[in-house]
Amino acid sequence: MTKFNPRIPPYFFMLVLTLSLFVKVAYAETDYSIYDLTALPAQVAAHLMIDVFAAGLLCSAILFIICLLPMTIITRSKKSSWIPELCLSLILLGFCVAMTWLPIFFIIAPCIIIALMFSGKMRTLITGK
Repeated sequence: MTKFNPRIPPYFFMLVLTLSLFVKVAYAETDYSIYDLTALPAQVAAHLMIDVFAAGLLCSAILFIICLLPMTIITRSKKSSWIPELCLSLILLGFCVAMTWLPIFFIIAPCIIIALMFSGKMRTLITGK
C-alpha cells in the first residue's frame, strides 16, 4: 500500500485534474478555420443566437473562470497576496483584447484604477511623508 507523499503539495493534484479535464484529443482536419480564435465569439453567437459582443464577453468569462479559479484556490491562504491574481487577470485581459474578444477599454479601465490605487503609496514612498 502506497502512502501519500507529503512533499507533493495538495494543489498539485487539483492542477493535474483541472488540466486533464480540458485536454482534447488531436485529430486530422482539413478545415483550418476551426482553429481561428478571433472568430470564436462569432461562432458562439451564431450557435447561441446572441449578439457577438455578448458572445465575446461569454468567451472571456469562461477563459477567466478556467484560468483564475484554480489560481485563486491555490493562493487562497491568508498570507498570500493578491498580486498573482492581478498579474494573471491583466495577462488574460490582454489576451482577450488581442484576440478581439473584448474592446480596448476593458484593459484601460482596470489599469487606470490600479494606477489610482497605488498613486498614494507611491507619493508617500517618494516624498517620505
